Amino acid sequence: MSEIFSMTGEPGSMDVLRILGAVLVAVSGMLLGMAFQNEMRQRMWILQDLQRGILRLRQEIEYLKVPLEEAALHTGESLQEPMASFFTETGKKLGKLPGASFAAVWQEMEEQYLEDAPLKQEDCELIRQLGTALEQMEPGGGRVLLLFEQRAEAALEQACREYREKAQLYRRLGMMGGIFLVILFL
Repeated sequence: MSEIFSMTGEPGSMDVLRILGAVLVAVSGMLLGMAFQNEMRQRMWILQDLQRGILRLRQEIEYLKVPLEEAALHTGESLQEPMASFFTETGKKLGKLPGASFAAVWQEMEEQYLEDAPLKQEDCELIRQLGTALEQMEPGGGRVLLLFEQRAEAALEQACREYREKAQLYRRLGMMGGIFLVILFL
């Protein structure tokens, strides 16, 4: 028995290395599946925050008659990262650069704070369109924000549906792929 666990080059040491390698491959496959599942969960959280952010913006602008840069600052205070930094820094930068194009600042902050977020292309496009709409919005234009709030809600529902359908699949495929590789290598 002691020769199996010996790492000195004796007959059983290769078996131990194979077993350790097999376990490592199986665990790696499972962790990869869990990483894909986690990205889907993060996308849901970010879209949920986007929806909350649009609602807060609409309330600040429509009901409290707050200027856009101040509304963005207040919105950022009520959200989680990365949306909190995105809204807050957009408001700060607009405050420092009076007369700057809102859409340009919005897009710059999107690239800076949401670039690494696990969002799909259509999610990023929704955020860009929101920035353009906010720049062109007339005072009291809460209906535009209501439209974007509904679009964010639809994107969130789609992300939740995808999560329910694919999350377990990714985890199981990762585990099965790891086991398959173990069988292949042994």
